[in-house]
Formats: sequence, structure tokens, C-alpha cells
Amino acid sequence: MISKIALLLFQLVVIVAGDTGFNFPDSLSSSNLQCFEEASITDSGLIRLTNNRNRKQVGYAFYKEPFNVSNNNFSFSTTFIFAIVPMYPRESGDGLVFALSPTVDPRTMDVQGGKYLGMFRKNNGTSENVFGVEFDTFKNDGDDVKDIDGNHVGVNINYIKSRNSTSASYFDRSGVSKPIWLRDGQRIQAWIEYDGEKKVVRVTILPLNDSKSSNTRYATKPTIPLLETGLDLRSYLPNEVYVGFSAATSKGKTSHYILQWSFALNDEAQKLDLSKLPKLL
Repeated sequence: MISKIALLLFQLVVIVAGDTGFNFPDSLSSSNLQCFEEASITDSGLIRLTNNRNRKQVGYAFYKEPFNVSNNNFSFSTTFIFAIVPMYPRESGDGLVFALSPTVDPRTMDVQGGKYLGMFRKNNGTSENVFGVEFDTFKNDGDDVKDIDGNHVGVNINYIKSRNSTSASYFDRSGVSKPIWLRDGQRIQAWIEYDGEKKVVRVTILPLNDSKSSNTRYATKPTIPLLETGLDLRSYLPNEVYVGFSAATSKGKTSHYILQWSFALNDEAQKLDLSKLPKLL
């Protein structure tokens, strides 16, 4: 009887853990990651959203179980390491998005690739309760987008036009802002945090060549975020969301990679161990 109770408790713990967060690749693999279109997990353990074989690609990788965000004060924290590698330095596009989506397969929402980054609809149409943070590497000037430049980070809700965006950069230890070129193939760590009590989204990025710290296994997150946006996500999202990434290309042949990734609901995401970083292809 005791062993049965222990087994039930163990199963409950596993279920709860799966519903509150994960860490890739330690607890995330092809068995619980859904990939669509060009996306896949490579033999070396990378999530590759698009590749540089062809133009006009789109790819999706989403954790296959939904997260319950029905609490009005829910929060989340995620951190991931990405790299955007164009085949030719002067060709790139269009970028990648970290997203909270009402479906594990965003294609069912009639979203578009190219400048819509695989997560939003054409002609400024409203996508279905989508929150996204875009890492955009191509400037689109149309009225439905109005990108500030071809190297920026933006916070989006339902539309491709960002609520708030700024050129990619980070603040060093002296508080000095330094630019980051998103598409030069370097490994960049991003932190995205939503404070459900204060209703604020914070986005921070850091090139890993400037991640020196007393503990070299982990990057030291800059104390000043790149973006801070007031936003009540509970007003937009359904009770359950899926978390993941999309990426899209148009004219430029580009590979979009996720090297490591952790996510936590109502808690701080697990730190990423830089000593375990897979090599880029």
C-alpha cells in the first residue's frame, strides 16, 4: 500500500514539474517538443528552426504540453541561447520569435512567414491571442510592420507591429549600452520575464563573448534590461498557452538555432550551463 502511494506521489510530482517548467536539453527532447515545417532537433542537440538550403522558409518548435495561465497574477521566466547564421553576410531575414500561443501548431491560426515571422497574420490581421518577443533581422517599412531598423528586438501582442521595440544592444557592467548584431552568427543569451503583479515584460540580451563572471559556467545577466514594457498579458491570453519559437526567412538563406532553453511558470527559469553548449553546425 505504501509503495502504491509513493508511486502515485512520484507520478504527481512528475506531472506538476512538467506543467511548471523545463530545461532544454536536460528535460526536453523530441519526445516532448513539437516541430513543424523546417524545424528539427539536430543530431548534435540543436533546435534548428530554419536552414540555409533554401529561401522562404518557416519553422516552429513548441513544448507539446500547455501551461495554465488562468491566474490573474501569473508570471513566467524564460532564458535561451540563440544564433542566427546567414549563408551570406549581406543576406538575412527575417528573424525569430519567442511566443506564447493558444495552439501548439501556430499554422492553424493562418499565420504567415517572411516579415510576419511565422507568428502573425497578413495585413495587420489579429492573430489569436499571441504574445511574442521578436528578434528581427530585416527592416520592413510597410504600414502593417513599420520596423525601426533591420536589427531590433520587439514586444508584440497579436500583431506584427511591435508595442515596443529598440535596436539590439545590452548594458555592460558599467551601464554603458553596446550594440549587438543579431545576425552575425554569434551566440546570444536572452532573458524574457513577465511580472504578473506589476504587469511588466522585461527583455534582456547578452552576447556570450561578454559573459565573463566569477562563475564562468553561467552568463551574468545585465542588471539593466533592454526593453521594459507595461502589459497585462492576462487580458489577451487564453487560460492555457503553449510556449515555443518560430522563425522565418524570405530573400536571405539563414539558419536560426536555439542551443539551450529553460522556462518556468511562476518561478525563475533555470540557469543555462555554458559548459554544455553544443557546437553550431
